[in-house]
Amino acid sequence: MIDIHEILEHVSSDADEKFLATIVHVDGSAYKKEGAMMLVRKDGTRIGMLSGGCLEEDIVARIEHSEFGSKPEMIIYDMKEEDEQLWGQNTGCNGVISVLIEPVTKLLQQDLAQVKKKLDKGQNVILLKEIPDEESEMNYLFYTEGGQIIGRKGVWLENLIPFIPGGAATGTKKIGQSGKRVYVAQLKAKPRLLIFGANDDVKPLVRLAANVGFRVEIASWQEAYCHEANFPDASHFYIGFPNELERQLTFSVRDFIILQTHNFQRDQELLAFLKEKNLQYIGILGSKRRTKRLLGCENFPDNVYSPVGLSIGAQGPEEIAVSIVAELIQQKYKLKGAAIRESG
Repeated sequence: MIDIHEILEHVSSDADEKFLATIVHVDGSAYKKEGAMMLVRKDGTRIGMLSGGCLEEDIVARIEHSEFGSKPEMIIYDMKEEDEQLWGQNTGCNGVISVLIEPVTKLLQQDLAQVKKKLDKGQNVILLKEIPDEESEMNYLFYTEGGQIIGRKGVWLENLIPFIPGGAATGTKKIGQSGKRVYVAQLKAKPRLLIFGANDDVKPLVRLAANVGFRVEIASWQEAYCHEANFPDASHFYIGFPNELERQLTFSVRDFIILQTHNFQRDQELLAFLKEKNLQYIGILGSKRRTKRLLGCENFPDNVYSPVGLSIGAQGPEEIAVSIVAELIQQKYKLKGAAIRESG
């Protein structure tokens, strides 16, 4: 669900006429699944993607020719035909794809701005959206992890909230005997990656991690290096020695941590309080032998990864950043299969 974060950065940036396109149902195979989103301006510029290019071109052409009115509409793309001249062939699409097209009204802009603030604070958001028909307008609401409801509060949608689990799959669902269809989407906050260290080798890691959907923050006692000019892709900076940082920082079970200070004593001080936290991931730069000395034990906790990164023979800051971010992605999605690591 990286698309939503990119779209939220642009949806309120200007007053141009815009449309939001969302894949709400897939029957069969598709390049992207339910939840993929694309923002299209009237002039044809777009943010996000729905396919390998076939759906985008058609939707943009329809928007440029003013085929959509002031109400949301559904377009069904049947990609099952074998004729290679049709869209879908050679792009991984071989199913029926339902795309909801919504004009971005001022009200929707305001609601999305509120949703962005919640996601930026690390709160996940559940979206409930009534699939429109010819007889009714489309109601929708966003339900935040903090318990707030944002949007057009159709009463029957509000009544659904207790029955939608936090881990419910994104897609369209039929509700009871009424036959009403509701699109449910899990809008996930970007996972926080907190990097301790502000040396030059941190720069490619920050850039790459931010590009693949992490909210990157940096903590260091090196005030001369730990700032936006050095790390433009980082969202927040903490200045202080480990004992000072412990008082500044709060943590959650979703947090990813990297120790990249190149200072044994500081790493040891940081680990003294980090190992007591319930964290998703703690990656430590350096060999296993060094990490054993840092922890003062032979066996690591399950959430400690050392040496940090997948073992791909990486050399130099750029390649090491690739190996680290690959491991972060693996852990984010909790893929099966442990990373291959050094033995010593």
